[in-house]
Amino acid sequence: MNPSRLKLVEYGEWFVCVFASLAAVWLHLVFLTHAGGFWRDEACGVATALMPTLRELWRFLTLDSAGLVSPLLLRGWATLGLGQSDFGWRLYGMLIGVALLGGLWFNARMLGGKWPVISLGLLAASPVLVRWGDSVRAYGLACLLMLLTLGLVWLLAQRQSPRRFVLAAIASVLSVHTLYGNAFLLLAVGLSASVVCLRHRQWRAIALVLGVGFIAAVSMLPYVPGVRASSHNWWLIQKSGFLPDYVWFNFTHAAGSPYDWQAIVWEVLTPLAAVAGLVNGWRGKGPDADLHLFAALTIVLAAGLFMLFISLSGLQTQLWYFLPLLVLVAACANAVLPEALAGWFPAPVTALPWLRVAGLAFVGGMVLISWPRADDLARARQTNVDQLAAYLTAKAEPGDVIVVHPWYCGVSFQRYYRGRAAWLTAPPMEDHRIQRFDVLMEQMRQGDPMPPVVRNCTEALRSGHRVWLLGSFEFNGRKPPVLPKAPHGPQGWNEGSYEEAWAAQIPYLITNHASELAAVPEDPHQAINIFEHLPLYYATGWRADSAPLAGRDAQAASSAGTPSKR
Repeated sequence: MNPSRLKLVEYGEWFVCVFASLAAVWLHLVFLTHAGGFWRDEACGVATALMPTLRELWRFLTLDSAGLVSPLLLRGWATLGLGQSDFGWRLYGMLIGVALLGGLWFNARMLGGKWPVISLGLLAASPVLVRWGDSVRAYGLACLLMLLTLGLVWLLAQRQSPRRFVLAAIASVLSVHTLYGNAFLLLAVGLSASVVCLRHRQWRAIALVLGVGFIAAVSMLPYVPGVRASSHNWWLIQKSGFLPDYVWFNFTHAAGSPYDWQAIVWEVLTPLAAVAGLVNGWRGKGPDADLHLFAALTIVLAAGLFMLFISLSGLQTQLWYFLPLLVLVAACANAVLPEALAGWFPAPVTALPWLRVAGLAFVGGMVLISWPRADDLARARQTNVDQLAAYLTAKAEPGDVIVVHPWYCGVSFQRYYRGRAAWLTAPPMEDHRIQRFDVLMEQMRQGDPMPPVVRNCTEALRSGHRVWLLGSFEFNGRKPPVLPKAPHGPQGWNEGSYEEAWAAQIPYLITNHASELAAVPEDPHQAINIFEHLPLYYATGWRADSAPLAGRDAQAASSAGTPSKR
């Protein structure tokens, strides 16, 4: 190949990767300035990190899917005085997101000294990675640490030294202590590196690589009692079992962002990288062949083991759960493509750098096509609960009652509400700092917890005050079912049927006894995260005849707003 032509291609790769990275940084800045208040998971994460004592933090850690690293970092951020406002916390999230971009560059250098062409093409303009990676949660940090672990384990497999072993062990321990699912991805990385070392009969290298995984596994032992207790207690109310269609739906939505067709790009490139890496790695010789085999095996094993993790947990998946897997797969595909494909073509064809030029076109095209839509999506707020809490702080008067549904949105509402009117969730909770699924399970076991909420709403209407309804209530006039104590309900321990039946008591009361029901209008041009976009209604007056509320007020209220999605 002409050296000058090759140099030109290398400069092009560098330029396009810098362009993609700057475009990604812009998206992170847009999210920083537009995300607004915390949605419930973020509010819960910060509240957990800022528990009065470390003992209390550890106690409530089992109510979350994250390990100890993220809460401790958040606690340190607050200690530095940087958590005094939502913007300060958002800045923390943005720094993690930008560091993840740097991790893609660093990882590409560790895996063969290449530019992150493929990984940036797949991830740079992903609003899913921006929104959930930059959220004040553990997902962005888990992606970053998984990248570092991948590169450092590969360096250790190539050449063994005490320094490389220590660095790989530290990255691995931090990674698995950030998200539990990272332990399965680490296993995939360790097994893949061990197979490469086994080919060359490098027994010492195998021992060190497996030693890194062993140290990480042993470090997880303190979590075992809490996880075991949770799996036999409150996890029961959230378990939905392994639902392949639902898992695939969330995976394709995570990969197909901002456009659905981008999931097809992942579905093509991922198996292509795996097959090309396995073929080239098994047949070839030298460091490139070893790298391709390592990366391809990691793709295959990571996908399989992560599905095993989801199956074992039995919990309902969300699209952000797949971020560490997507980042790991993108980094491995970057290590394989397009070099591994070059061996599939005759020498006269591979003499031209057309595969690398195709990589340039790929990253440039993906970013240019996706960026405008990604920019729009990055401007959506994380929640509107903070805005509605401010509205209620100004409008709700003493004697009014505010009811929040679903109950877990009370976590974000408590963070922002400063008014004098009483408020409750449906069902009522004793602690709104975090999402107390353990309390919900006890309520399901004991029976209907709603009479105090219904009584407070009745007294407010009778006395001429308002009842404010914040959340996805349905005003259909149907009498809510009376459910037996769990687990004898229609869906056993599943929480959904109980939450719906209990919350339905409030709109049933309103439609049968309130004189007026109306929806508070919202800005139709404001984009809000669908996972916490709640409508707000208010009811006034009292009718003793219990006739259903008729006319346009009930119809308008029932069709107003967008129900939240969990």
